[in-house]
Amino acid sequence: MQESQRQYGLANPVVTVARRLAGSPASDEELAIRMRGRANDPEAVEFALRELQPRRADFLDDRAYRILQAVATGRPVAPVDPASEENFRVQERLARLPLKDAFAALAELAPGLRQLEGLVVDGGWRADAADPEMGADAYVSQRVDEILESSDASSAPAVCSVVARTIASLYLMIISGGLPVGDVNSPLLSGDEVPI
Repeated sequence: MQESQRQYGLANPVVTVARRLAGSPASDEELAIRMRGRANDPEAVEFALRELQPRRADFLDDRAYRILQAVATGRPVAPVDPASEENFRVQERLARLPLKDAFAALAELAPGLRQLEGLVVDGGWRADAADPEMGADAYVSQRVDEILESSDASSAPAVCSVVARTIASLYLMIISGGLPVGDVNSPLLSGDEVPI
Protein backbone atom coordinates (compact mmCIF):
# COMPACT_ATOMS: atom_id res chain seq x y z
CA MET A 1 0.00 0.00 0.00
CA GLN A 2 2.76 2.45 0.88
CA GLU A 3 4.54 1.70 -2.39
CA SER A 4 1.43 2.43 -4.46
CA GLN A 5 0.93 5.68 -2.55
CA ARG A 6 4.54 6.61 -3.18
CA GLN A 7 4.16 5.85 -6.89
CA TYR A 8 0.96 7.90 -7.05
CA GLY A 9 2.67 10.75 -5.23
CA LEU A 10 5.46 10.75 -7.81
CA ALA A 11 3.18 10.29 -10.83
CA ASN A 12 0.36 12.72 -10.01
CA PRO A 13 2.26 16.02 -10.46
CA VAL A 14 3.76 14.75 -13.73
CA VAL A 15 0.35 13.60 -15.02
CA THR A 16 -1.20 16.94 -14.05
CA VAL A 17 1.43 18.97 -15.91
CA ALA A 18 1.31 16.66 -18.94
CA ARG A 19 -2.50 16.91 -19.16
CA ARG A 20 -2.38 20.69 -18.86
CA LEU A 21 0.16 20.88 -21.66
CA ALA A 22 -1.85 18.39 -23.75
CA GLY A 23 -4.69 20.91 -24.04
CA SER A 24 -2.42 23.43 -25.72
CA PRO A 25 -2.75 24.13 -29.43
CA ALA A 26 1.07 23.90 -29.69
CA SER A 27 2.67 21.04 -31.63
CA ASP A 28 3.40 17.71 -29.96
CA GLU A 29 7.14 18.24 -30.37
CA GLU A 30 7.01 21.71 -28.82
CA LEU A 31 5.08 20.30 -25.87
CA ALA A 32 7.59 17.46 -25.45
CA ILE A 33 10.38 20.04 -25.23
CA ARG A 34 8.43 21.98 -22.61
CA MET A 35 7.65 18.76 -20.71
CA ARG A 36 11.31 17.72 -20.66
CA GLY A 37 12.04 20.82 -18.63
CA ARG A 38 9.39 19.85 -16.08
CA ALA A 39 9.79 16.07 -15.83
CA ASN A 40 13.27 15.50 -14.46
CA ASP A 41 12.60 12.31 -12.48
CA PRO A 42 12.59 9.21 -14.74
CA GLU A 43 10.85 7.15 -12.06
CA ALA A 44 8.02 9.70 -11.79
CA VAL A 45 7.67 9.73 -15.59
CA GLU A 46 7.51 5.91 -15.64
CA PHE A 47 4.75 5.88 -13.00
CA ALA A 48 2.90 8.67 -14.84
CA LEU A 49 2.99 6.62 -18.06
CA ARG A 50 1.53 3.65 -16.18
CA GLU A 51 -1.27 5.85 -14.84
CA LEU A 52 -2.09 7.36 -18.24
CA GLN A 53 -1.86 4.14 -20.29
CA PRO A 54 -5.37 2.82 -19.51
CA ARG A 55 -6.93 6.27 -20.02
CA ARG A 56 -5.85 6.76 -23.63
CA ALA A 57 -9.41 6.75 -25.03
CA ASP A 58 -9.51 10.48 -24.30
CA PHE A 59 -7.53 12.88 -26.43
CA LEU A 60 -5.97 14.79 -23.52
CA ASP A 61 -4.76 11.63 -21.79
CA ASP A 62 -3.55 10.11 -25.06
CA ARG A 63 -1.63 13.24 -25.97
CA ALA A 64 -0.19 13.53 -22.46
CA TYR A 65 0.89 9.88 -22.68
CA ARG A 66 2.52 10.31 -26.09
CA ILE A 67 4.35 13.45 -24.93
CA LEU A 68 5.61 11.73 -21.76
CA GLN A 69 6.64 8.68 -23.76
CA ALA A 70 8.78 10.94 -25.95
CA VAL A 71 10.31 12.48 -22.83
CA ALA A 72 11.04 9.03 -21.39
CA THR A 73 12.58 7.60 -24.57
CA GLY A 74 14.18 10.69 -26.10
CA ARG A 75 12.38 9.89 -29.36
CA PRO A 76 9.92 12.05 -31.32
CA VAL A 77 6.32 12.08 -30.16
CA ALA A 78 4.43 9.13 -31.63
CA PRO A 79 1.50 10.00 -33.88
CA VAL A 80 -2.10 9.44 -32.82
CA ASP A 81 -3.34 5.94 -33.55
CA PRO A 82 -5.27 6.25 -36.85
CA ALA A 83 -8.19 4.34 -35.29
CA SER A 84 -8.59 7.16 -32.73
CA GLU A 85 -7.99 10.20 -34.97
CA GLU A 86 -11.62 11.06 -35.73
CA ASN A 87 -12.76 10.51 -32.12
CA PHE A 88 -9.94 12.74 -30.83
CA ARG A 89 -10.67 15.39 -33.46
CA VAL A 90 -14.30 15.54 -32.29
CA GLN A 91 -13.26 15.68 -28.62
CA GLU A 92 -10.83 18.52 -29.29
CA ARG A 93 -13.37 20.43 -31.39
CA LEU A 94 -15.93 20.17 -28.57
CA ALA A 95 -13.34 21.28 -26.00
CA ARG A 96 -12.49 24.40 -28.02
CA LEU A 97 -16.13 25.50 -28.53
CA PRO A 98 -17.81 27.80 -26.00
CA LEU A 99 -19.29 25.56 -23.28
CA LYS A 100 -22.87 26.39 -24.26
CA ASP A 101 -22.21 25.40 -27.89
CA ALA A 102 -20.32 22.25 -26.90
CA PHE A 103 -23.18 21.30 -24.57
CA ALA A 104 -25.69 21.88 -27.39
CA ALA A 105 -23.64 19.62 -29.70
CA LEU A 106 -23.54 16.92 -27.02
CA ALA A 107 -27.27 17.28 -26.38
CA GLU A 108 -27.89 16.54 -30.07
CA LEU A 109 -26.20 13.17 -29.53
CA ALA A 110 -27.51 12.57 -26.01
CA PRO A 111 -30.97 14.23 -25.77
CA GLY A 112 -31.29 13.39 -22.07
CA LEU A 113 -28.88 16.26 -21.45
CA ARG A 114 -31.59 18.79 -22.43
CA GLN A 115 -34.00 17.28 -19.91
CA LEU A 116 -31.28 17.44 -17.26
CA GLU A 117 -30.62 21.07 -18.20
CA GLY A 118 -34.31 21.83 -17.58
CA LEU A 119 -34.18 20.18 -14.14
CA VAL A 120 -31.06 22.13 -13.24
CA VAL A 121 -32.46 25.47 -14.40
CA ASP A 122 -35.81 25.16 -12.60
CA GLY A 123 -34.42 23.49 -9.47
CA GLY A 124 -36.38 20.30 -10.14
CA TRP A 125 -33.22 18.29 -9.73
CA ARG A 126 -33.79 18.27 -5.96
CA ALA A 127 -36.99 16.21 -6.34
CA ASP A 128 -35.25 13.92 -8.85
CA ALA A 129 -32.19 13.25 -6.68
CA ALA A 130 -32.03 9.76 -5.17
CA ASP A 131 -30.56 11.18 -1.96
CA PRO A 132 -32.24 14.31 -0.52
CA GLU A 133 -28.89 15.35 0.95
CA MET A 134 -27.16 15.16 -2.44
CA GLY A 135 -25.68 18.45 -3.60
CA ALA A 136 -26.10 19.86 -7.10
CA ASP A 137 -22.55 18.95 -8.10
CA ALA A 138 -22.93 15.28 -7.13
CA TYR A 139 -26.37 15.09 -8.75
CA VAL A 140 -25.19 16.68 -11.99
CA SER A 141 -22.11 14.47 -12.16
CA GLN A 142 -24.11 11.29 -11.54
CA ARG A 143 -26.84 12.14 -14.06
CA VAL A 144 -24.38 13.29 -16.74
CA ASP A 145 -22.54 9.97 -16.39
CA GLU A 146 -25.81 8.01 -16.65
CA ILE A 147 -26.99 9.94 -19.70
CA LEU A 148 -23.73 9.81 -21.59
CA GLU A 149 -23.15 6.14 -20.78
CA SER A 150 -26.61 5.27 -22.10
CA SER A 151 -26.06 7.16 -25.38
CA ASP A 152 -25.05 5.34 -28.54
CA ALA A 153 -21.28 5.43 -28.26
CA SER A 154 -20.85 3.38 -31.42
CA SER A 155 -22.00 6.28 -33.58
CA ALA A 156 -20.23 8.99 -31.56
CA PRO A 157 -17.55 7.65 -29.19
CA ALA A 158 -16.59 11.19 -28.16
CA VAL A 159 -19.90 11.39 -26.24
CA CYS A 160 -18.57 8.91 -23.67
CA SER A 161 -15.26 10.73 -23.19
CA VAL A 162 -13.97 12.50 -20.12
CA VAL A 163 -14.00 15.68 -22.22
CA ALA A 164 -17.75 15.29 -22.88
CA ARG A 165 -18.48 14.56 -19.20
CA THR A 166 -16.44 17.59 -18.14
CA ILE A 167 -18.12 19.91 -20.62
CA ALA A 168 -21.64 18.79 -19.70
CA SER A 169 -21.02 18.86 -15.94
CA LEU A 170 -19.23 22.21 -16.00
CA TYR A 171 -21.91 23.85 -18.16
CA LEU A 172 -24.72 22.55 -15.93
CA MET A 173 -22.96 23.62 -12.74
CA ILE A 174 -22.42 27.12 -14.13
CA ILE A 175 -26.06 27.57 -15.15
CA SER A 176 -27.25 26.16 -11.81
CA GLY A 177 -25.25 28.81 -9.97
CA GLY A 178 -23.29 26.02 -8.29
CA LEU A 179 -19.96 27.44 -9.39
CA PRO A 180 -18.84 30.86 -8.20
CA VAL A 181 -16.79 31.28 -11.38
CA GLY A 182 -17.21 30.13 -14.92
CA ASP A 183 -18.61 31.39 -18.16
CA VAL A 184 -20.72 29.34 -20.57
CA ASN A 185 -19.34 31.51 -23.39
CA SER A 186 -15.78 30.28 -22.73
CA PRO A 187 -14.40 26.99 -24.03
CA LEU A 188 -13.08 24.21 -21.85
CA LEU A 189 -9.70 24.58 -23.58
CA SER A 190 -8.88 28.20 -24.14
CA GLY A 191 -5.33 28.86 -23.03
CA ASP A 192 -1.91 27.54 -23.75
CA GLU A 193 -2.10 25.32 -20.67
CA VAL A 194 -5.49 24.15 -19.50
CA PRO A 195 -6.79 23.86 -15.93
CA ILE A 196 -7.80 20.19 -16.09
